[in-house]
Amino acid sequence: MFRYIIFIILAFLAAVIEVSFLPNFRIFGGIINLPFLVLALNFYLSNSSRKGRRTILLAFMLGLFLDLLSGGIFLSATLSLIALALLLEFSNRLVSFEDQNPFSAILVFAGTLLFDLFYISLNHISALNSAVVLPLIFDSLLTAIAYLVAVAVFRHFQPQHHRIPEIRLN
Repeated sequence: MFRYIIFIILAFLAAVIEVSFLPNFRIFGGIINLPFLVLALNFYLSNSSRKGRRTILLAFMLGLFLDLLSGGIFLSATLSLIALALLLEFSNRLVSFEDQNPFSAILVFAGTLLFDLFYISLNHISALNSAVVLPLIFDSLLTAIAYLVAVAVFRHFQPQHHRIPEIRLN
């Protein structure tokens, strides 16, 4: 029960920061996609057998809070994040990866780009053009870099006996 309260607080804080603070805090003109970053970190750093269900629950809560705070079409962020949580779970069944490896960073990049494209296409279909897509690619790259940095920091503070192999093929 306590874990779900933490999930709700984390989802709410990520949504509030994404909607209110991050649009004003740009890194080289790009914005980190905090909700998907939180979703990916939860998925990749969790070693629970129920991490897929927890990731989908967190995606639902993140999306719901984003929908309530952003002013876009209701449930567009929720559907986008749940679809990406399912993509994370499906990709984990193909290649089981833990912590930091190139495949997880590539998936974070692709997932962020897909989330942004799906969200924009649901809210503003006429706004999809090259002037919009190129900054989204840069934002996705920033999110992937932030993911790698966050995993490296978590990995540094993780006790040595809890570390697991980085990649295992099924």
